[in-house]
Amino acid sequence: MKHDYHNDPDSGEAQQFLSWLESETAEALRADYGNLESVKSSVFLYVNRAYEAGLPDGLVGQIFGRCIAKAGYTEEEQDAVLDLLESLASVARAVHSPE
Repeated sequence: MKHDYHNDPDSGEAQQFLSWLESETAEALRADYGNLESVKSSVFLYVNRAYEAGLPDGLVGQIFGRCIAKAGYTEEEQDAVLDLLESLASVARAVHSPE
């Protein structure tokens, strides 16, 4: 599923995209639990989809925080996965920057 959130942040389609992205990511992280390489892949897929859609940084972090909580990660594990998010987000941001 794709959406141009930058140009359409308030429609029902935007909310449907955000719900889908959160659900898909939480499920992938749950399935990947315990496999670092798979977790890295799912985190990168998430940030790539988020920045391709034009989500603002704050929303990217907010949604991802809910995803790792839904996936059942402990606080310590959440911190490690959030570190992954930060490092991989810079790559996805660069790929999808408008310049």
